[in-house]
Amino acid sequence: MDVTTEYDDEDENGNPVGLSFTLTTGAASSGSLTFTLRHEPTKPNDGLENAGGSTDIEKSFDLVVQ
Repeated sequence: MDVTTEYDDEDENGNPVGLSFTLTTGAASSGSLTFTLRHEPTKPNDGLENAGGSTDIEKSFDLVVQ
């Protein structure tokens, strides 16, 4: 799916929080977008693979970009 996300919020140390973001669409496409809320992740991190903490909730949404 041709979409990108960018964080719009940060903590007092400049690390992204992820509660506010901008989603930008590209070419027409479809797919799944997954949101994950982590409890006490390691900061900074490079993504879910090394974020640590524990997953509180994870929800996927099917999207179609037209």
